[in-house]
Amino acid sequence: MSIILRCNATSQISKRTLNLALIEKSIEEPVSNNFKCFLHCLYYNYEWMDSSGDFRYDAMKEGLTESTLADRAIDYLITTCTKLSEYIHNRPSFHTFQFCYLNF
Repeated sequence: MSIILRCNATSQISKRTLNLALIEKSIEEPVSNNFKCFLHCLYYNYEWMDSSGDFRYDAMKEGLTESTLADRAIDYLITTCTKLSEYIHNRPSFHTFQFCYLNF
């Protein structure tokens, strides 16, 4: 929770937007730059992404293994979703979130 608060302090988004994205798996259009920066901040602070925007696969695997996700779901997220970011490298955080997390 502290990471979410820290990221919201630097890239502020409304509680409504946060709840829509993280709980209801929905995104308001148009997507603000603050929302994209907020997601990048989350990935970076969870150590899933380095400062240049590349995903850190080992850290992702370690973090997801501690969750309640099945191994198959973890493998899907890491292989499919992070490969997606290679095609749209200029904004991987948002696009990975939008196409993978929201459709998972």
